[in-house]
Amino acid sequence: MEDSMAGMVSAAEGAILRGANTVATTRQELDGRIKQVESQILAIGSNWQGSAAVAFQALMVRWNEDTRKVNNALIQFEENLRRTQQDYDATDQDQEAIFNKLASRLR
Repeated sequence: MEDSMAGMVSAAEGAILRGANTVATTRQELDGRIKQVESQILAIGSNWQGSAAVAFQALMVRWNEDTRKVNNALIQFEENLRRTQQDYDATDQDQEAIFNKLASRLR
């Protein structure tokens, strides 16, 4: 069992915060790529007229809604990770204080 425990990542090693930072970076990169694709699609769609233009506009509305949902989910995930790290740090500090108090009584 000790060998399997050695390979585990601990929150104390900053894994949760690194995860939040990775989510933030990925979200920013994804947002940039989405804007690039949207710009290219809009350039193509601007040439359409009539029912094709109406269908294109409906598609763009859906595109914007879906990309906003993905972006909001990533924001929420990042916030949850950061909050979890804060909770972990607070619990860790509380436990440290308790152990220090117990240790001082043993002296």
